Amino acid sequence: MPKIFRTMRKDLDDKPTIGAIRDCLGVRVPIDVDVDANGNVELNGKGMSVSPSLNAFPHFLIPRRLQEFFPKATGSNSLFCFSMGDGPFVPSGVEEGLDLVVDRPSHGLVVPARLDAASLPIFQANLAATRDHWKIDESVEV
Repeated sequence: MPKIFRTMRKDLDDKPTIGAIRDCLGVRVPIDVDVDANGNVELNGKGMSVSPSLNAFPHFLIPRRLQEFFPKATGSNSLFCFSMGDGPFVPSGVEEGLDLVVDRPSHGLVVPARLDAASLPIFQANLAATRDHWKIDESVEV
């Protein structure tokens, strides 16, 4: 499984908040994904955004509390940097029903793995099922 990073809100148990709103573990329609007339996620280059490291985040996603390490950080302090996995940031399976598509070296998308698992409810459930695998990881690479 590739190591992926994402900034998200956290719940009291220090795990990501699940939801179909900004900064949660999930996707928003039509911002993050498009859905066809049958309720299936269109596999069109959209998905849940992830990065290969904290260093790859845009400044507006890095919480301001980390300005000591990232002077341009302007993100909300209600966000936390999470990671999961330990493999290279290359196209591969993430978890059951989920794949990583790398669209540039500093960014990737978690997308449905199969067309038969691409309904929006199944995709959201597969993303939510990863919740316990995410850990807060605000370490700075040197």
